[in-house]
Order: sequence, then structure tokens, then C-alpha cells
Amino acid sequence: MKKVAISIGDLNGIGIQLALENHTTLSREIHPFYCIDKTMLYQAAKKLNLTIPYDFQTIEDIAPSFEIEAGAVNKESGAYAYASFVEAVALARTKEVHAVCTLPIHKKAWEKAGVAYKGHTDALRDFFDAGAIMMLGCKKMYVALFTEHIPLKEVASRINEKALTRFLVDFYHTAIPTSTVGVLGLNPHAGDDGVLGEEETVIQKAIDNATEIIKENNPSLFTLHSSLILSCLMSHLHPMYVKTIRTTSLCTMIKVWHLSKHSILMRGSM
Repeated sequence: MKKVAISIGDLNGIGIQLALENHTTLSREIHPFYCIDKTMLYQAAKKLNLTIPYDFQTIEDIAPSFEIEAGAVNKESGAYAYASFVEAVALARTKEVHAVCTLPIHKKAWEKAGVAYKGHTDALRDFFDAGAIMMLGCKKMYVALFTEHIPLKEVASRINEKALTRFLVDFYHTAIPTSTVGVLGLNPHAGDDGVLGEEETVIQKAIDNATEIIKENNPSLFTLHSSLILSCLMSHLHPMYVKTIRTTSLCTMIKVWHLSKHSILMRGSM
């Protein structure tokens, strides 16, 4: 059975409840190691009025303990969440576990704790000095994300031919899709040939470049679409891919990071 290190997320949030309530089900599929110490686990379980499973395996010396306050956003919870994540990644680095699963964090709490990263994705990219591609999906379809946690007003300026070409090629070599990948346009109706925006011209050039590079393997891998639902999509911004998945299929989703030189790390989400 595969060993998975689970970073506990923000203890002022829902993560620890998810861990406690789903441990029995999860343990049928993997051997989980929870990056939380017994002091904080007992405190959380008591506040939630939940029983701690007998085989709930914890790790000590994560970070200083603090008083859990449901819904609060503070530096203490942010520091603990980050330390838990770092511990989980460390276990993966030393091959003590096969993968890492992260429970929800609060980005503002990380910021208050002085963490330099906005979230897991940019942290992983820095930790492993490798390109990371964020994906989210379920059995029906999955979506890869070109930009991540940036303001919406900055998305259009991030779309450039060279970077998007590299992204599409990296995506092909890491995700290894077996069917055509739909690349979402940025503008309504994929720009309508420039009437509603010029970004799709750049996107199409990147698609052509990527196809030329990998055409020996799959001559029709990428295709530009404004709304076509395929088994795999490539989106340019965070809200677009979440909405696409949630309106296409009411299912449990998994967020996956593909690291070009390292093992896959994943996060469960609803």
C-alpha cells in the first residue's frame, strides 16, 4: 500500500475535520501519515467532538502549538500549516512516502506568518527547482492551468507565445494525454477572429508551435475552443478551470501538480 504524507492545512479551517472523518475510507486505499502533532490533534478533535481513529498516525515537532479558533485567520495557524506542508514534502524528498496530499490552507494566514509563497504550487516549484503544472479533475475530465494565483487583470499580459508553447510541450510530456486537448480561449467566443480580443492569435501560434514540436507523436493534440468540453482542457486562469469542472460534472475533484523532474504531488478537493 502506498504511503502518503498529508499536510494538515489550516487548523482554524476544515482540513483536520476532513482528515478525521475520512481516515477510515482513506486508509483502505493508502497508508496516510498526518503532519500534525498529538497536542494539536487532541485539541482539534475535542473542539470538533470527533473520535481520533486508533491508527491515525501523527508526526511530532511540527511547529509551536496554539489555540485553535474556528474561522480565524492568524499567523499561528498559517505558520503551522506551512510547517506541516514543509514536513510532508521533506518526507517525499527522502522517499519515506510515495506522495504528498495537502489539505486546505488560508493564503492570508500564510502571509501573516511571513511565508514567502502564495500557495502550494509556487512553493513546490521553488522547492524542487522545476516547472510545475497545476491540474484539477475527475474521471470525466481534467483541466490544466497556465496561470495560477494572480489578479484577473494581469492574466492577459501573461499570455505570450514562448511561455505558452513551453507550457503545452511540458504538459504533453508530463500528463501524456491520450486524446485531443481543448485549449480554452481567454475572451468570449475565443475572440471571434479578433473582434473581441487579440489574445487568441497568440494562443493559436503557441498551439501551432507545440504541435510542430510533438507532431511525430500526435499530430492533432491541441485545439483552440471557446466552450467545447473534452476529456482534457487547458485553461488560462484559475476561476475558469474551477467553473468548467464544477459545471461539467458533480464529482469529487483532485488537484494534481506535475513536476517535470520529480514525483507527482496531489491535493484532494470538492
